Amino acid sequence: LCNSIGKNEIHQFVSSLGRRYIPGSSIKGALRTCFLFDRISGGGLKSEAEDRIRKFKDLNPKELPKIKKYADDEICRLIFGKDAYEDIFKNLAVSDSEFYDNEYIEVIRAQSYNFKKARKDTSKGKVVDQYIEAVKEDNSIGTEITLINNEKFDFKHLIESVNNFSQELIDKEIELCAYNESFNKRNKEIKLLIESNNDANSCFIKLGKGTGFWGMTFCLLLDKETFHDYIRIPFKIGESREKSGEYSDVFPLTHLVQVNSDNIPILPLGWIKLTFDKE
Repeated sequence: LCNSIGKNEIHQFVSSLGRRYIPGSSIKGALRTCFLFDRISGGGLKSEAEDRIRKFKDLNPKELPKIKKYADDEICRLIFGKDAYEDIFKNLAVSDSEFYDNEYIEVIRAQSYNFKKARKDTSKGKVVDQYIEAVKEDNSIGTEITLINNEKFDFKHLIESVNNFSQELIDKEIELCAYNESFNKRNKEIKLLIESNNDANSCFIKLGKGTGFWGMTFCLLLDKETFHDYIRIPFKIGESREKSGEYSDVFPLTHLVQVNSDNIPILPLGWIKLTFDKE
């Protein structure tokens, strides 16, 4: 392995004393994003969410960099309340996963790939490889999701919310990767898994490196014009490096994907299946 990657740094899996695991906070955060999306899109709150987003355009441009990290707080308050005491997720505890044995971990080679131009994204003319520790396909691990303070929680609705968001997300990724039909076959396989899932106790979700912008935000809720005028332009998201104020019609331009020895994209990153076992 050392001979094949040279001096490139390996992005390591989260670990404790050398043992890899998925942080419970990552799982809970992903569930929260899905729940937020579904409650707004299916709860008649989309117009109110868009009204709050439009306020960004009226803010002082000098203040925008300071609030960029917290820009979604206004939207979160619609669903989760104004503070932690009102948050319906506050009583949902998600533990770190069990540890993965080393035999289930592999190092993959990934690149930021520009599907529109059918080439790798480059930096000063050089292809940028990323070596990433990842869980091998078709492996499972356990975690524990519990309720504290004897509160009630609608897990059925949560599972439906996750699948609804994941369907929107995979449709977006298929749209963005349409320039490479060979790679998109894998995306379409994932889409079929999500749509054909008849298990009411399971859902598909994206975690970790490669989740991407659309998988970590509520912005799939927005139409293209609203997203461009009230999110991209105020916060300069995806602004051209060569020309100030210019934005590509495709966003994001690049996607972190696994590539083979010929630098051909072969696999999207991060998709897992969650199955809830009642105890």
